[in-house]
Amino acid sequence: MLDVAHPSAGYLKLPLLPGIGTFRDKMDEDHPYLWWFAFHQVRGLPEQLLEGRAGLEQEWFFRYMLKDEGAIDARDRAVYAAAYSSRDAIRAGNLRPSGSREAATSSPKRSRRCC
Repeated sequence: MLDVAHPSAGYLKLPLLPGIGTFRDKMDEDHPYLWWFAFHQVRGLPEQLLEGRAGLEQEWFFRYMLKDEGAIDARDRAVYAAAYSSRDAIRAGNLRPSGSREAATSSPKRSRRCC
């Protein structure tokens, strides 16, 4: 999966929304607007909106964040989309450190069909 930093207190200082006229097609490293951090913390909403459609959001992320969009090929993109398209996968991908214990004890049991 993608190698990303573990959330820290520093994330609380990042602006989620850009000023008028400052949002671009590519992420500005000096002014990253991480709106999806808040979106993915709204319990249940990401699962409802993204189930079966996670690839649409991921394609936007790849365009917005990758300096070289070819760095992740079509096969890898399909693997990511498949891996995150179920409600359980979306929910698991949204776990945050403060909610991990609660989520671990209240999440559905793993399917026996799973790897």
